[in-house]
Amino acid sequence: MIDAHEKAMARATEMGERAWYDSYKIVKKDWVKYGKNRTYYEVRFYNSDSFRKAFKVGYVDNDTNEWFCEC
Repeated sequence: MIDAHEKAMARATEMGERAWYDSYKIVKKDWVKYGKNRTYYEVRFYNSDSFRKAFKVGYVDNDTNEWFCEC
């Protein structure tokens, strides 16, 4: 069985590799508030080392290990 975090990283990597920007970074942010525990994924694109654009990929609910795509 594939882990939800592996699905999120695979989707983020796919988005990064398909873009025409020079490079990309995958950013993970943990968020714990209001009784929820989530990890958000975002892909940031760069041209010549300067930031250009960011896309939200989705989040993983760490309590249920479910992946929710925002793309």
